[in-house]
Amino acid sequence: MAEPSCFVRGKKFQEEVRNDFIRNNKDGLLGFEETIKLLNNKNGRMDRIVSELGDFVTIYEIKATNWDLIKPRNIIKNAWSHQHQLLKYVDTYIDKNIDVCLGIIYPFPPQTSGLRDKLEKYLENYGTPA
Repeated sequence: MAEPSCFVRGKKFQEEVRNDFIRNNKDGLLGFEETIKLLNNKNGRMDRIVSELGDFVTIYEIKATNWDLIKPRNIIKNAWSHQHQLLKYVDTYIDKNIDVCLGIIYPFPPQTSGLRDKLEKYLENYGTPA
């Protein structure tokens, strides 16, 4: 059975972002698809983590989301899911006195009028710039 096109598109975008990080990395160690032990003793998998910058870590989620194709009633639900995935990783670092910066990388901003501002405002309320 063929892999769904959204997964193929997502993997391709993730590879593009990974290659860009590798080309442009100046400081710190890069980790890709890192597995991390969460406080609830479950494992989580981060798309990208930039670490070893002292007591500071940056965690990115890479999403190949085309916001313009998502039904308006599902926009906030999807944005919540993206930021919630990132927030699951924060406590693990905070407990070790490591500062955390979060971000979500999308391939392009939404073109639908007002949608970009709505998403940015929503995600910034959770400390997750996109």
